[in-house]
Amino acid sequence: MKEYFTIDDLSVMTMLSTRTLRNYIIQGFLSGEKVDGVWRFTANDIEKFLKVDFVNQSVQSKKNGIVFYYLSNEVKNENSVCSIYDYSDVENEEAENICNRMIELVNSNQYGKVTFSYSYNGKKKMVRIILIGTIIKIHTLMNDFINLSQ
Repeated sequence: MKEYFTIDDLSVMTMLSTRTLRNYIIQGFLSGEKVDGVWRFTANDIEKFLKVDFVNQSVQSKKNGIVFYYLSNEVKNENSVCSIYDYSDVENEEAENICNRMIELVNSNQYGKVTFSYSYNGKKKMVRIILIGTIIKIHTLMNDFINLSQ
């Protein structure tokens, strides 16, 4: 399990730009540790950050926005899919593992351009992953994800 997440990891998870995240650090809404010029955030840091009302609303708007944009864009350059995966009855540690595995796969760039969104609701113990990309890339990505999970 990853001990920390970078600002790029957090940007991928939340769909907020790294610039926005840096502004939240300056404003005190996001805390972490800067080591050798690189921001590091623990799962606890991220959980606290996402509990800030306007941050949570912004992240949810981004997630809803990508699905809405996908649905409203009737002309696609290639065959594509928007997939929403919900994992229920997930404890914090397993949610972190799911997130880490998905970030590693998406960041590997072997799947080309894939839009990825991740969220965890601790109260409902639910992980939601949204993936948008070509059908074959998303299919391959999820197969690889499942194989890593076993």
